[in-house]
Amino acid sequence: MRFNPFSGARRLSALLALVVAVGTLISLAVNDPTVSATYTIARPDGQFEKAEECPSSAGRHYFSRNTQSGKYVSVTLCLLTVEAGQDKLEYIPYKVDDKGVRWAALPPSTEVSEYKRRLERRFELPPDDAKQLDGEISKRYRDDWITGLGYLAAGLIGFAVFVWAVGWVVRGFMGVPQGSDYRPKETPQSDA
Repeated sequence: MRFNPFSGARRLSALLALVVAVGTLISLAVNDPTVSATYTIARPDGQFEKAEECPSSAGRHYFSRNTQSGKYVSVTLCLLTVEAGQDKLEYIPYKVDDKGVRWAALPPSTEVSEYKRRLERRFELPPDDAKQLDGEISKRYRDDWITGLGYLAAGLIGFAVFVWAVGWVVRGFMGVPQGSDYRPKETPQSDA
């Protein structure tokens, strides 16, 4: 049996294309899209309010929650600051005492860190927001599949064209006609 480099190259190309296709499909199936929601809170006894983005002076705390359907949502909590002191520093209010006095500290303090953890434990996604975020996650998941399959198709077509072009060039140099894996046997010409 003669060694057939063209048949081997076709098999390797098909195997490589299959591995890439399966890898892409697995990646699309296991990677859930991430959506984020931003909320602000102005005072320790205040309510969380949905926002488009955090003000630049606000402190930030990041954590995650799951929607009612179990989908992951990244939450950014903006801690609105108050300006105080002669140097006009931005303090984060972290406590309201019995007399209604607000206590505040600079962000890297222990009090602010504990306050952030308390807010995280207290936070729950509002049902309307959770429903809207579920819809956004589903839309992104669908969009990711469409985009991923489009890139996969384009990549496989490009790879097929590349393999064909290499085969065409190699066949030309080796004198192998298109559609055949071997050079035609030369028949001796007789002097008649």
